[in-house]
Amino acid sequence: MLIAAGIALAGPAALSAAPQLAETRSTLKEWVELKKLVSEEKNKWAVEKQTLQESIDLLEDEIDKIQDAIEAYEADATDADKVREDLTRDENELKAASAIVKSSIVDLEVEALELVKYLPSSLHDKLSVVTQRVPKTKREIDASTLSVRVMNIIGILSEIEK
Repeated sequence: MLIAAGIALAGPAALSAAPQLAETRSTLKEWVELKKLVSEEKNKWAVEKQTLQESIDLLEDEIDKIQDAIEAYEADATDADKVREDLTRDENELKAASAIVKSSIVDLEVEALELVKYLPSSLHDKLSVVTQRVPKTKREIDASTLSVRVMNIIGILSEIEK
């Protein structure tokens, strides 16, 4: 009877605990689902973080390569500027030298032609082709290049020297 009384007393308590147990089970089930979702999101986030880090590393490597290329191009540009300066200086020196030759070429041509007059006729005949190429009029002087005029003088002097 005591047992029956205990069961009778425990029965209503057990019956009232049943809804709490169901609620606890439901809450526990929701908590497990939530933990599962959190774990899945953490895993996804870790994978995405790793992918982003790899992308960042690749982009940083690319930036380094581009910066190296820029530095190389700047060095090449600096070298090109130096070469350009050297060439400009050389060009100016050649123009100055050319101006000196140009200012004295007429006198050299006149003196060479004068000198040919005093040479023996055999040498005079050898020089006739070269002396005919020496410009004598303003029009011939304008049409003839400085290098051709210098070569004429050199040709005359070389033949005389032989």
